[in-house]
Amino acid sequence: MVDINTIYDKAEQAGACNERGLSLVRTAKDIQSLIELLKSPQGIEFCMKSNFPDDDLLKKYQSELEAADVFVSGNHKLKNPRLVIAFGGSVSIQLDGHEVCEIYAKSKAFISIEAKDSSYVSAESHHGATVTYRVTDQAKVNVFDYAR
Repeated sequence: MVDINTIYDKAEQAGACNERGLSLVRTAKDIQSLIELLKSPQGIEFCMKSNFPDDDLLKKYQSELEAADVFVSGNHKLKNPRLVIAFGGSVSIQLDGHEVCEIYAKSKAFISIEAKDSSYVSAESHHGATVTYRVTDQAKVNVFDYAR
């Protein structure tokens, strides 16, 4: 069972979004709806900038997060994902064809990208995360480093 009140309190303490964002957290029905909020553009931006959620909260829901390509720890290999969020762990990503992928990495995350054909990757590195890549053919990888 998801403790929405605890997650709401932690988000509020971290300086979460605005009242609208907090109300979306409050009305979430389950962990899946919270993960969808996390994966929204506003959710990703808030989490990357605010160091939210903390490791304890992430580990509590690790299996549900991993099923949604949100990683906390461990080693993972993905082929042609659309969106990846890594708070930690090592994630190896392969892209080919005309696939497009967004990657957001934070803190202890290590991302390794292999892009080929005409694939395109946009990756953001926050709070010291590491992003490495290898490109072949006409593939393109853009990495934006936000060290703060």
